[in-house]
Amino acid sequence: GKDWNKYILKYRSIDKEHAETLSTIAASLHDYFPRIFQQIDSAIYTVDMGDGFYGLEEFVDGSIKERNLDYFSLLGGHIASLHKQLYAFLQNNRSLENILLRGGYANESSLASIYLDLASNTENVFLLSELEKIISSGFSKEIDSLHKYLIHNDLNHSNLIRVGDTIKIIDPESIGISVRINEFAAPLFLGGNRSRPTYIDGSLSLLFSSYNESSENPLSDKEGKILIDLLKYALLRYYVVRSIRRGMDEIGYLDETETALKKLGGFKR
Repeated sequence: GKDWNKYILKYRSIDKEHAETLSTIAASLHDYFPRIFQQIDSAIYTVDMGDGFYGLEEFVDGSIKERNLDYFSLLGGHIASLHKQLYAFLQNNRSLENILLRGGYANESSLASIYLDLASNTENVFLLSELEKIISSGFSKEIDSLHKYLIHNDLNHSNLIRVGDTIKIIDPESIGISVRINEFAAPLFLGGNRSRPTYIDGSLSLLFSSYNESSENPLSDKEGKILIDLLKYALLRYYVVRSIRRGMDEIGYLDETETALKKLGGFKR
């Protein structure tokens, strides 16, 4: 029989202008995103489905590479290449900058909220002490002082599909302007959107070094230093959201989080 191409209608945004911008970026970066389609009778990419705007894209038929050290070594180079292309897009489309600005989750109010949640249970004494160190270092001001870039912001394992020797990203909805070290938490910790965050020993070193070796604009010493606190805070935030706010009773998760925090604390750039 005849082979038919497969397509998928993907949610973009509740805002039309934002939805169109995300589709435009994905269509421009065809090396990494599936083919994005415009309407037949216009240059518009998205359609209003009532609950938001959706875009039609080609279904990516591939596999998800095993999340091991080899995976992280290769991924760093891909992220560097993606950042280069996103940077070029923004330089050529400065008028879209305000649409793409994203708020951070490492501001003082967010830190205080996580602190109060951790303080509600005496079992979280180590996690609380780690957060106190992060807060006392002036973390929120330090991260806010970093240069902002256009990044993907959700390169978790399930969003990266292997097609032959290439990688396709199937989800552009989180793309926005932020500090670029925000790009590293999702791939390092998230096996999928709903899976329990896990850290594989040695993955940060490989991701960090392969990114810098491949990038025309490597992470600065300041970014590298703040990255460790950011990753620790991300682990604490994931723990609070899952175990405290959602009440998910996951055996061993607290111990795993403590171990990951200690390993990140010993990371040498």
